[in-house]
Amino acid sequence: MEGITLYKTLASKKASEVSSTFWQKIAEQNLLPERSWESLKKFWVSHEKKSIEHFLCDAIYHKYDFCLSFAEIPNKHALETMLREKYEEYFLQLEQGDNEESDD
Repeated sequence: MEGITLYKTLASKKASEVSSTFWQKIAEQNLLPERSWESLKKFWVSHEKKSIEHFLCDAIYHKYDFCLSFAEIPNKHALETMLREKYEEYFLQLEQGDNEESDD
């Protein structure tokens, strides 16, 4: 949920466009409890180039925890089925990337 919350809060802003003050305000508002502004920024820097849908596909494929506090994805099976149907090509790209890494 935390990743989605950041996607909704930041929309398509680049990390370089967001001031430290903005990150600090998010942390102070307790938008994502127990998260420092530095951890929020670090998450966004590593995910800002992906769409929210691709973020969810990655989370399911790589079995990422659903939030920064390591909670599991709710209704994971239904969500994975829906995303795999809609983003089949993207999942194939992820699988091919894993196969290339294992060949090295």
